[in-house]
Parts: sequence; C-alpha cells; structure tokens
Amino acid sequence: MTSKKIIRTGLYIFLVVLALILFQRPDMANAEKGGEPPAKPDRLITMAVEYPGVKIARDVDEVSMDIIFHNRGKSDENVNLWIAQKPPWPG
Repeated sequence: MTSKKIIRTGLYIFLVVLALILFQRPDMANAEKGGEPPAKPDRLITMAVEYPGVKIARDVDEVSMDIIFHNRGKSDENVNLWIAQKPPWPG
C-alpha cells in the first residue's frame, strides 16, 4: 500500500470516530453526570482510536493504529467492519 492510501485510510477512520463523538446520544451524557442511567438500547456499538491526538505527517510510508470497539447494547453480537471508500486528502 502506498503512503497516500494509508494516510487516507487513517484519516477516514479518524473522521468516522469524530462523527461518533459529535453525535453522542444526550441521554448517555446525563448518566455520566450522576443522573439515572438510561435503559440500554437493543444495539449500540461505538468505535474510538486508542490515541486520538496523534498527528500523521504527509511523508509517512505506513500508518498503524489500534481501534477500540465497545458494545453498549443489550446483547453480544459479532460485527463485520470494512472501509467502503477512501477519503480525499485535505488541502
């Protein structure tokens, strides 16, 4: 894989994680403040990178990052994951 493809893949994963953080359910934030915990939904899987503050230089040949998945739903389940499209490099 070329460095541009790897960087694009890392950027795509970062954007997905950022969207998950920005659109967090407000009732879950209330539970963190000491309120009554919400009832668990049937399905809720969240994803995050282990070190979200890491910046990747453009001239890097290879990028490796750990992704953490949390199942916050009512039951265990298996999930298939794939990257459907590589995002364009910004700038």
